[in-house]
Amino acid sequence: MKIRATIPAILAGALLAPQSGAGQSEWRDPSPHTVQFVAVDENIRLEVLDWGGSGTVNPRSLVLLAGLGNTAHVFDGFAPKLTAAGFHVYGITRRGYGASSAPEFGYSADRLGDDVLAVIDALKLERPVLAGNGLAGEELSSVGARHPEKVAGLIYLDAAYSYAFFDHTRGDLFFDLIELERKLAQLYLMLPPGTSVFKKDLADLRKELTELQSSNGMPEDPRFAPPARKLLESNLLARFKKDLEEEEQAKSRPTEGAKPEPAKRAQERKRMFDDLLQTGLPGIEKDLRAVRETPSHMAPAQTQGSVPEAELRLQQEAKLQPKTQAKTADRARQAILQGRQKYTHLRVPALAIYCLPHSPDEGGDEADDEAQAKAFEKGVPMARVVRLAHASRMVFLSNEADVLREMIAFLGGLK
Repeated sequence: MKIRATIPAILAGALLAPQSGAGQSEWRDPSPHTVQFVAVDENIRLEVLDWGGSGTVNPRSLVLLAGLGNTAHVFDGFAPKLTAAGFHVYGITRRGYGASSAPEFGYSADRLGDDVLAVIDALKLERPVLAGNGLAGEELSSVGARHPEKVAGLIYLDAAYSYAFFDHTRGDLFFDLIELERKLAQLYLMLPPGTSVFKKDLADLRKELTELQSSNGMPEDPRFAPPARKLLESNLLARFKKDLEEEEQAKSRPTEGAKPEPAKRAQERKRMFDDLLQTGLPGIEKDLRAVRETPSHMAPAQTQGSVPEAELRLQQEAKLQPKTQAKTADRARQAILQGRQKYTHLRVPALAIYCLPHSPDEGGDEADDEAQAKAFEKGVPMARVVRLAHASRMVFLSNEADVLREMIAFLGGLK
């Protein structure tokens, strides 16, 4: 299957942000928020924006989480609409971005979820509602799956894809790659001497899978299609399947003078061979055959709606950073994508907004996204799923009024 793109495009409008000069130093963010920094781990502080709000409609606070590549300032225009509706609104810039700390490690989904929990505790928020865009869905699900008592609800703003809710019946290319690599590593240790050809093919396959995984298993990433096509055209998967079949047949034939293999080891090896032949390898091959080159006119899609100037300026500044700082930001992005985890049990009230059907200039597989939306509806008992036609992935910008209406209704109905 394909994975929904999770990275909001760096907008063409960012190039129009004011350049450095005397006037730029005088600019002040007009959004009505205060800024504080909250310690979430040793020597790690996150930027937290507070837009205030009376809390007259719902006594619980609302915490906004940006998509990958953005900071909390992307909500500068959207958050005040929620405070005007009576909610107290905060925004968190995740580690690795903007003014937040950028440590070398600590970017797994659960670690990022723990950062959110640390902010909730530090601010003494009583069961707030979390709302996130894009890959922030993994942080929502991390908190909701592990600590449902800490939140009153979750709002996925085009964010309830496989990184937020994993459906075993559909699978996921990124997770399938990780699982296959784990099995192959285990198999390598089980192979007896005298299987040099088998071991070479196994080592070659593991090398190719590692290259694929380095692109984060995201078909929308332009680095993904070439190695995927290379692996399919190399016939390495078919050759390795043949190796497995021949090795199992050889093991089933008794060899004169050979020491009998312990029954438990033989059963374990057969189980692994069967699993690889029947599920693991066919599944990966199917995933790879579904990968197509992303047409240049589809990637990246530009969002609709007005991105706040503070966010545009931050994006512009990031482009002008020295190479060392740019590498730090890219390292955080890669680490976050590699740190995705599976979440399958969400027992928290949820609102999931999907951009379906897609707008004409959006990339991705619409049928796959619709299947994910249906899986979320079925797998999350307390979820309301909403489809907004032709919205952009930053749906709170492209369809602000629709999103506000759905969020306010959802928040007002929480106990």
